[in-house]
Amino acid sequence: MERLLVALSAGTTDLSAISGSSSTNKGLDKLTDLAGLCQLHTNMLFGIYLNQRQATIQLKGYLLINSGKWFNSNNDKHKLKLLNGAIRALKTNSYRLVQCYKCSGIGSISGEQCAKCKGIGQSSVKPKEYDLCGFSRSFWYNKKYRYLRESFKLVVNMLLVIDGELKNEIAIKKRDNS
Repeated sequence: MERLLVALSAGTTDLSAISGSSSTNKGLDKLTDLAGLCQLHTNMLFGIYLNQRQATIQLKGYLLINSGKWFNSNNDKHKLKLLNGAIRALKTNSYRLVQCYKCSGIGSISGEQCAKCKGIGQSSVKPKEYDLCGFSRSFWYNKKYRYLRESFKLVVNMLLVIDGELKNEIAIKKRDNS
């Protein structure tokens, strides 16, 4: 338990790299920020950020139940591959913002707004979704299985919404506890 508190206070997900602790008080402060999280947010926190297997399984169950209407196939193997790929995308931070390569993060080229990043200076990295899910490229882009790509995007968006809710709830609790 102490290692978990230290990991939360250090902001790391690698519990094996943590030995002892002199910052347990900081960890306890972080733990009080987490008190009262709903089951879904707790599973998201422990499954995605702390890589706890049981929480990840419960999160997959929630996604499978609530995203069932998006899957046009009765093929459970495809559904599980999509869910595993979406969770892997969040665990590996595959949808992160990076500095725009065209304008070098400035947002403009020769005084005009950069077309790639729309003047923001950052663009998102799009991962190879078929790799995340364990499908071959030809299978993933086959017209017959177009629904897989659409379903994957919906599941990832659902996970990103849950992640945003979790971060917002923790920020509110942290503010209230200060």
